Amino acid sequence: MTAYPYGFLVRGAADEPRRVVDARRAFAAFCGCDPNAKVEEQSFLSAFWFGRDFRDYFESNCGTEKGFSGFCWQPFVLWDNDCHELDQALTDARRLATCS
Repeated sequence: MTAYPYGFLVRGAADEPRRVVDARRAFAAFCGCDPNAKVEEQSFLSAFWFGRDFRDYFESNCGTEKGFSGFCWQPFVLWDNDCHELDQALTDARRLATCS
């Protein structure tokens, strides 16, 4: 078990309520298009994984992560390419991946 097992999930718009989830299981479910992940719905899964102190903070602060200053980690490097032209987005991603 990782020291940072928790993440949070938002269903719907970004300002909808968050809930604490098992980060590893939720990430795997989304990656595998598990029906329980409901990938057809708009959802946001936290990019960072947190420890128990996060869960405790979240629960004692009315379901918000705002103001949390504890440790977190991320098992993967993620980036977001906002280019709307597919060919250019692929070129940009390749350039980023090869650092050229």
